Amino acid sequence: MMERSSKFVSLSGLSGIIAGLIALSGTGLALYMFSHPETFDIFRCENREYLIKGYARAEVMAMFTIGCIMLVVCLLIGVCFSYRKSRLLNQTFINKTSLRVLYHMAIPLATGGIVTLLLVPNILLALAMTLIFYGLALFNVSKFTYDEIHYLGLTEIILGVVSLSVTMLVNPDIKIALIFWGIGFGICHIIYGTTMYIKYDRNK
Repeated sequence: MMERSSKFVSLSGLSGIIAGLIALSGTGLALYMFSHPETFDIFRCENREYLIKGYARAEVMAMFTIGCIMLVVCLLIGVCFSYRKSRLLNQTFINKTSLRVLYHMAIPLATGGIVTLLLVPNILLALAMTLIFYGLALFNVSKFTYDEIHYLGLTEIILGVVSLSVTMLVNPDIKIALIFWGIGFGICHIIYGTTMYIKYDRNK
């Protein structure tokens, strides 16, 4: 009872699994598009193309569009599943603890969103920064929720830093950056979600 009153325990493992699957799908789509450049044609502007930081405008717009769609879908899924779990636990979804979690997560996420938007022309930097700031947000709220969030946050930060190092210093290949992104938002979320589901949700 004390844990429920002081920590946000309505996070759903299933939402983590689904978010991971969506992230892997988005990563797979992005990798396919970069392997088949003709798929970027729908993002071209009046048959004119120009480069932004080494990438065609169509490529930048495609990655931005895919990222925004995935973000909205994952947020909706996370809210719906967390609301469902809070009902099962006989808790109010919006309370002092959940608002505290929202506040401490929103600051690094909002900062990361602004930085990422400024870096969007450079896809390699933008992809790495989303991992780093997302990890910082998770790490920042981990004290208010499950311990698994702490380790997920650290993992995302490490993956972001490694992705940045590899793509900036070793091989500036967009596909490598996408693979790191898919591991962080896809595979890590599936592992985390499965662990959470088995540990906290399965018997609810």
